[in-house]
Amino acid sequence: MSRERLGTVWGFAERLDSLIQQNGYTYNFVAKRVGRERKSVYGWKNGTTIPDGVIIVRLCTLLHTTPNYLLLWKE
Repeated sequence: MSRERLGTVWGFAERLDSLIQQNGYTYNFVAKRVGRERKSVYGWKNGTTIPDGVIIVRLCTLLHTTPNYLLLWKE
């Protein structure tokens, strides 16, 4: 995995975890709301996997953020 991709995955993981905590949600709650299992959310949080585009949109809606912010893209 390239250094740039690795940085994006870890940045995504950190932002996801922070937004989940800021909103007072549990990983189980987030998983249910976006239609995935809790282990998927833990994988995203730990930087081992990244969700597909449909799930990114669901996460952004749930966490009151944008894909640009969550994926570390430039605004």
